[in-house]
Amino acid sequence: MSQVCHNEKGNMATIRKRKNSWQVLIRRKGTPPQTKTFATYSDATKYAQESETNITKGLFQDLSEAQQTTLADALKRYRDEVCPLRKWGSLQRGKINKLIRNKISAYSLARITPVWKW
Repeated sequence: MSQVCHNEKGNMATIRKRKNSWQVLIRRKGTPPQTKTFATYSDATKYAQESETNITKGLFQDLSEAQQTTLADALKRYRDEVCPLRKWGSLQRGKINKLIRNKISAYSLARITPVWKW
């Protein structure tokens, strides 16, 4: 069973039943295809409408590379490529190595968000 969800501007997302879940497939020219799976149909339609609105407004962000890169990978690259060029690079290397050993470095960059305490 496959359904097409239309919003007020005529944009379309495909929502289809996949075993016990609902899969949203959004294809828009100029952006990579997006797919995401939800437990309920209402969550799927809400996501489809929000995503298409964001794409239309130019707020879409492709996070595929960020999902594949861990914080440890980014820190190692910075340590190996940038630290040798900096005046205090040797001090930064020690701090970076300590952070790489922390369990947060196993998370993908897409899952990490800033915490603001003002």
